[in-house]
Amino acid sequence: MGRPKGYLSTIMNPDRPEQTTGPVTGRIVAFITDYNAAVPLPGLDRHVARAFANWLACTVGGSGDGSVSRLLGVMDRVAGNGAATAIGCGRRMDMASAAFVNG
Repeated sequence: MGRPKGYLSTIMNPDRPEQTTGPVTGRIVAFITDYNAAVPLPGLDRHVARAFANWLACTVGGSGDGSVSRLLGVMDRVAGNGAATAIGCGRRMDMASAAFVNG
């Protein structure tokens, strides 16, 4: 039958400090259940841009590694042609395969 709506909010009660300062998983659950997308967090855009730049730099920087070449060799056999690009090597493949290669 499932859990009632608002279940996580009720078990992650901010009045109980052990739930908000305890294990990392509990803190993540509390953040997700209390997050209001209509009110963006201050500085969030800066963190998003930084995370994207870090991911892109790692993807491009790692694209010349031997393990990526081996992975692309496998993907040539299993991935279909598509509209997505494996970043750093310019190979076109289906979206799922490109997402896998891009990390």
